Amino acid sequence: MNPAERIIKVLEQENLRPEIKDGAIKWQNIHGDQCRIFEQDIAVNEEKLAWLESDGWAYHLLRIMENGEVFNWTPETYNPVFGCFCLLLEWYNGHLIFIYQEKHKIYICSIHNQQVKHFSFSGEDIERKGNLISFAAHGDLLRNKVSIIQIPELVQLDPVSQTAAKQMGLLPQGLNRPDGFLKAK
Repeated sequence: MNPAERIIKVLEQENLRPEIKDGAIKWQNIHGDQCRIFEQDIAVNEEKLAWLESDGWAYHLLRIMENGEVFNWTPETYNPVFGCFCLLLEWYNGHLIFIYQEKHKIYICSIHNQQVKHFSFSGEDIERKGNLISFAAHGDLLRNKVSIIQIPELVQLDPVSQTAAKQMGLLPQGLNRPDGFLKAK
């Protein structure tokens, strides 16, 4: 069974009527709002499955199926009406890495055994290479600083210069890139 079929089965068990339409799994919630799960917001690793579902308004829920259990987590946001945009959802070394943007911040989350660890920063410049994610909070690039965090542990390493980050392939860029920039390089 493919991931979409597995998700549809879960939603049907919750008395919802999902369907695949326009490249997404869609259904109406009990309030009549159109909910959806986009293909890029699904992560699969063997029997593990995770997805982000949203109504495009104020409902955002990360769902994880692992070892026969379902774990639900509502992403932290300043105001969910302003959105929760998934930048990365990926299984990495036994952890689910979930990176998302809300109104003011980007959150980097590492989820393991139903425990959510997260780190956030204000800014839009971010890059990934292997187990390292570089980012620049508002104003950091003007000060020639690039911060680095190691996944899945979310250990913050010492900041480096822009020159060093470029040499490492970790110079953070803005989010307006169509290349799936946070997938593993």
